[in-house]
Amino acid sequence: MVFQKEDNALVAKHLGETLRIEGCGKDALRVRATMDQSIAELDWALTEPAETQECAVAAGADFASISNGRIRAELNSAGVLSF
Repeated sequence: MVFQKEDNALVAKHLGETLRIEGCGKDALRVRATMDQSIAELDWALTEPAETQECAVAAGADFASISNGRIRAELNSAGVLSF
């Protein structure tokens, strides 16, 4: 699994799948995944516009994490996502 920071989001890629985790308002994270070349920038499940927050993103060889306020998500190299 390859981890990278894009703008204010954590992006992980593995075997053609792309996972993107980004801040979505106060103390919230938005998680999207696709097997397409890129993730569509549509607000499918959002009922109202979310404020953009600055997130802390850390990536290493075995895991990566993203924090937004009081929530944190960690993704390991096996693709296990925990909050």
